[in-house]
Amino acid sequence: MTGFIRGLLLVLSVLAVGGCAGPGVYRVEPAAAHVLLDANSESGRCIQLFASLDSAVDDTGVRDARANRVPGFPYLRSDRPLALLALQAREQAEVREWVRLAAAIDEQSRTNEVAHLPDHAFSADLGTRATLIDALRECREYLVAADLADPGAFERLRKQAQVPSEYRTDMRVLGLYPLTRLMFAKGIAQWQASTLAVFDTPIDALPGKGRHMLYAPGAPGEVDPGLEVLGLKDSDSWQLASRHDDVARLAALYAPVFSVDEAGDDDRIGALAYGDDGSLWVDTAQPVVYWRLGHAYFGGSWRPQFIYTAWFPARTAEPGIDLLAGRFDGLVWRVTLGADGEPLVFDTIHPCGCYHLFFPTGAVVARIQADSLDEGMFAPQALPRVSAGQVLVLHLEAGTHYLQRVSLGGEVADPIAYALIDDDSLRSLPLPRPTPGGAVRRSAFGPDGILAGSERAERFLFWPMGVPNAGAMRQWGRHATAFVGERHFDDPELLDKYFELR
Repeated sequence: MTGFIRGLLLVLSVLAVGGCAGPGVYRVEPAAAHVLLDANSESGRCIQLFASLDSAVDDTGVRDARANRVPGFPYLRSDRPLALLALQAREQAEVREWVRLAAAIDEQSRTNEVAHLPDHAFSADLGTRATLIDALRECREYLVAADLADPGAFERLRKQAQVPSEYRTDMRVLGLYPLTRLMFAKGIAQWQASTLAVFDTPIDALPGKGRHMLYAPGAPGEVDPGLEVLGLKDSDSWQLASRHDDVARLAALYAPVFSVDEAGDDDRIGALAYGDDGSLWVDTAQPVVYWRLGHAYFGGSWRPQFIYTAWFPARTAEPGIDLLAGRFDGLVWRVTLGADGEPLVFDTIHPCGCYHLFFPTGAVVARIQADSLDEGMFAPQALPRVSAGQVLVLHLEAGTHYLQRVSLGGEVADPIAYALIDDDSLRSLPLPRPTPGGAVRRSAFGPDGILAGSERAERFLFWPMGVPNAGAMRQWGRHATAFVGERHFDDPELLDKYFELR
């Protein structure tokens, strides 16, 4: 009877976790079958370990929103590039590599979540903070072997690994989206027209409010721009990551220079950090730009991308009512590379997912777009062919940090040197002192992927477009970049919709 009661309690707790953590995480096969097993069995014990951790993580609000747990396979996580890779996987070697990558993402996420749990969250089921990660790794390996022993199991996994949209259909229904999108489409057209006018203005004639400050990366040292270190040269390799030091040197090679019109403290680039009071802020005494490696499926091959994010303390409020102003602001700049290391396309957003601009080079041609109200590819400036390591200068407006121009420069005189830091470091930042619960680290982002304190008043106006908390700064993988239509910044097929190789 004791075993039956324990199993019943496990079923109830897992159903509760599945309800708050996403439909079907533990309610569908094969996880659902493990849930029904006694905890004395290896499968039952392992699924209970993952379920107990998920329950503690959700109860304490420390979920890492970087990637989605795969329903039925809660020991794996998927993002949009991995979701496409799952559809492409055919050979057993590809399947094994896909599972390895999905397991690695889950392990990284759970390592962060365990580090952020308060001491009181550790029950007898979880063990200690020191032993839990090893126990999860052993159980993950066991469940992978058990659940994927059937050759047909990957077909289920392939479907379950697809990532849900960041858009909320219920918000669009309540907001009468088919009607309200007409007004928003008109507003977007006006913004595009005003942006084109800015980009048509000579750089020397752009209005300034302060002094222009240059931020440049440190010298990358000797770097071979060939991309074999990324595992992507001349093939559709499945190795979507490589030796971190080699990739970091390449990131420095392609990093841009920021020319910021500095009218006040809000216009200084800095590092996200937790202060003595436990609140998040931007430390402008540490000029930092965060980088990450991404991947696009473009022109029939996987292409590496480098993504750079510069953070500012705030978007300065304009006189009167300013719905767009608020704490924290930034600019995200992305370069997509060809197999020879030549940049193909650049694009940019703000960390809210807003203001998506494209900058195609002479290496690509824009596809003809069908007439639609949906936001399509908006390119206010085209660039010539750009060589690896060629300096690009991004000219940013004071206060709003809008990108006003991209210029190809040579030597940059007397810049402020910024450090390049792995963007994933923001998923687990140190706290100056332990929390009352004993945690000494915390993510910059909440379980919904939102940067706490970055909310904008515009969310009360823009919600009919289906973007939750519109205007707030977001974690990687959570950027919806169109209000009319749907578009995700990390969609690996995004560029293929808009461009083709020459």
